[in-house]
Amino acid sequence: MSVALSNYAASGLGENTAYLELCGHGEITHWKETKGKDYFSDCGVHYYPDFRKEDIPILLNLEYERIIMDFGDAYVSFREEILRCDRKVFLLNLNPWQKFAAEKMADTIQNKNWGGIQPLYASVNAQKDVKEEMEKKYKIQVTDIFSIPNPKRIRTESFSCMDFILGYSNANTKRRKSLLSIRRKA
Repeated sequence: MSVALSNYAASGLGENTAYLELCGHGEITHWKETKGKDYFSDCGVHYYPDFRKEDIPILLNLEYERIIMDFGDAYVSFREEILRCDRKVFLLNLNPWQKFAAEKMADTIQNKNWGGIQPLYASVNAQKDVKEEMEKKYKIQVTDIFSIPNPKRIRTESFSCMDFILGYSNANTKRRKSLLSIRRKA
């Protein structure tokens, strides 16, 4: 989902976008090589694989309009960075075999050490009864979001969901304006 959000921000909204992989799994290093740099570019996004926590302040001072940070299961180690973020989105895997991890995340985030933040909780293809149980137990709302099979080809029907996750309401959507053709009369 974070790769899809990055692509949408860059290609759909025209924002100068960076994606930081902070979980340490090196998943995006299998996608493309950095070729001697600490990032690679794809579809207008600068991807920083295996980004180091201590380098976040440096990157924040670069001219990015949007920085998507993927903490993965290492979110606990990045509490301070998460608290500094303008928009906090936690993707919950509510499948029966992963529900314990979602509950652990909700417990952790609701701890007083997290400053009472109210993030956006989202889930893809959540079973209704599991989702409702989670919402009732933790007094949260879990937003249903679309599954995006190819993060480089986001369907039009997913645009409103992407806008919502990125913090744009329907009234202030920032999509690129299409170029108008100019016709001259002969």
